[in-house]
Amino acid sequence: EGGAVAAPQQEQLPREESDDAEAEQIRFLIPDNRYQNDSSAETYAESELYGKVDLEHGTFDESTFTIFTTPKPMVDPHIAMIQTNALRSWAHLRPRPHIVIFGEGQGLGDLAREVGAQHFPRIKTLDHTSRGVHTTKILAAVPALGSLFYQAMGISTTKTLVFINADILLPPVFADIIMTASNASDCFLLLSHRYRLWVREYIDFSQPRWYMDYFGRCDRPGAGCVWGRDSSRAVDWFGFTRQTWSKVRLLEFAVGRPAYDNWLVYKAAATGTVVISATEVLRILHQNHNYRHISPNATDSEKWITGKNAELFTNALADYNRRIIAFKEKEGEKVVRGDQRFNTFKMRKTKKDCPATKYLSMGCTYQLARVRAHHRLREHLPQRTWPPFTCKRKPLCILNSQLPPGT
Repeated sequence: EGGAVAAPQQEQLPREESDDAEAEQIRFLIPDNRYQNDSSAETYAESELYGKVDLEHGTFDESTFTIFTTPKPMVDPHIAMIQTNALRSWAHLRPRPHIVIFGEGQGLGDLAREVGAQHFPRIKTLDHTSRGVHTTKILAAVPALGSLFYQAMGISTTKTLVFINADILLPPVFADIIMTASNASDCFLLLSHRYRLWVREYIDFSQPRWYMDYFGRCDRPGAGCVWGRDSSRAVDWFGFTRQTWSKVRLLEFAVGRPAYDNWLVYKAAATGTVVISATEVLRILHQNHNYRHISPNATDSEKWITGKNAELFTNALADYNRRIIAFKEKEGEKVVRGDQRFNTFKMRKTKKDCPATKYLSMGCTYQLARVRAHHRLREHLPQRTWPPFTCKRKPLCILNSQLPPGT
């Protein structure tokens, strides 16, 4: 710390499309004036659990972490398969995390027993009868984000928690990344880009190198592993501590619909939380699937907004999420544009020549390195005075190195 350190060689990700190309996508996300006349503006979107969970005091286990999730019902055979694959990969992490499954969907109790997870069927949900959801269609219930997070933080006995979608495969290195951030800071938001892959079979985790058949595909061009252009804006997991949300009133967004993930990143950055990108050292895999749980007309396409899949971004619960932003935030567009380029730190290998891959640590260690703010962060939070970062363990942090901007 204190001296200039040469920047490590970074793996070149495929270049994202320019911001101009976001226009068609972003118009489905940004709140507009049609939401401003809702008489229920002041009475919905507030969690009853706010203020009932102590987020600033207490002694918690720092030797591991908690992963919590809300899987879909295990009805569709392909959905059941990829969720089983995902949770088995979490159970194989070392140190082994505490896994908590929320929701009463069919088969979730059996899934929890298989992977040794805690199961809490009762959670707050949103559907077509919820206040602020405007539709004549019958909607399947989805979890409410604010109550879900407060419930998880109240139940967990660990310092660090991870909220993650139940279709995400995690590599062995994931636990090393989480524990490095946890040992370096008491208040952070950790995230990374995702890769996408079609997985058509149950993974055999008894094979010592099972990860090579899946994460290893991303090292081979044409092997079906894709880094998506939506990867900065679509966040599939969040690592954090209770202090991360101590200055934020978490709202009851519909989980699994647009905009809530962008809101979480924006609010963390706006309150001075250390936002860390782990993309340089971590590869997570989103197992592709259909979206018929949102719309019966949805195709298997993974593209953003095309044809029948436009309904994925214009349904009643997606509108509900945007309505919350319209009423609760005065700068809706800035909130929606909150993404992984709002990071002020990145995770990197301690030694540049370490043989670690993005899925296996190979005995290497990691540290946090401060980066110059991305132009998007400077644009949307220009007046923000960032509080000084207190590193708990100096070898885990590089605060004054000359590093390239953003990740």
